[in-house]
Amino acid sequence: MDSKLASAISGLDAKLDAKSSAELAKFIEMEEQRATFQAQVHEYTDLCWDKCITKIRPQLDNSDRVCLVNCVERFIDTTFLLMRTLGEDARK
Repeated sequence: MDSKLASAISGLDAKLDAKSSAELAKFIEMEEQRATFQAQVHEYTDLCWDKCITKIRPQLDNSDRVCLVNCVERFIDTTFLLMRTLGEDARK
């Protein structure tokens, strides 16, 4: 989180009751996770584009679309599997 946002939240946090402060913190955490996930999907899409698109054409053909979708979905599945495995290992 950048320092301006942290400062603004800190000032706002002082004006909120404990429940509202906790809800705000949870909301911000969820938004940060969503932004991280979107950034990963963008990165995977770039990688998959390089892997799947062999020729630039006016339109993607069906095999290009299928390759892109499968590639990005496999990256996402792998990321979730790794996160879950690492989380389980950390709890042990």
